[in-house]
Amino acid sequence: MVLFLAQMLFGLLAGLQFLWPDFLHGVLDFNVNRMVHINAMIVWMLYGFIGAIYWLVEDEAGVPLVGIRLAQATFWVFSSAVAAVVVVFLVVQTVHEETNPHYHALLQAFKAKTGCPVIVNTSFNVRGEPIVCTPDDAFRCFMGTDLDCLAIGNCLLHKEDQDPAGKVENYQASFDPD
Repeated sequence: MVLFLAQMLFGLLAGLQFLWPDFLHGVLDFNVNRMVHINAMIVWMLYGFIGAIYWLVEDEAGVPLVGIRLAQATFWVFSSAVAAVVVVFLVVQTVHEETNPHYHALLQAFKAKTGCPVIVNTSFNVRGEPIVCTPDDAFRCFMGTDLDCLAIGNCLLHKEDQDPAGKVENYQASFDPD
C-alpha cells in the first residue's frame, strides 16, 4: 500500500510541477519526481501481476502452492530495489546548478537537444582494462580507441586536433577480455 501511495503522491507532484513549473522549484526536480513516479508505478504493476499469478494458479489448480516462499522473497527484493532507487534518485543522483554548474549546463543542453534529461555515466575503459583513474589514463585510452572527443574538466579534446604520433596502436588488443 505504501508503494501505491508513493507513486500516487509523486504522480500528483509531477502533474502539479508540469502545470506550474515553479511549484517546489529547487526542492524537488521535475525529472527526478517523474522518474520516481514511473519506477514506483511499474513495480506496483509487477506486484499486481505476480500476486495475481500466485492467487490464480492456486485457485485454478485447487492445491496450495509450493513456491510461496519464492513469492515472499520476490516481494522483499522488489521492495528493497524500489527503496534503493527512490533514495538514489532523490538524494544522490540529482545535479543542481548551485553545486555543479558545468555539469548542470551540460545536462540542460543535452535535454534541449534530445528531449531526454538523463545522461548515463558509465566506467571509462576498454574491455579487460582497469577503469580509467587519471587524466593520463583517459588520454591514453582516448588515443587508443575510436572515441572522437574527450572531455576532462573544462577541456574538450577532439581526436582530429591531436598529434598523430600520440595514437596508441593495438591498444585494445593489449588487454585480455574479462
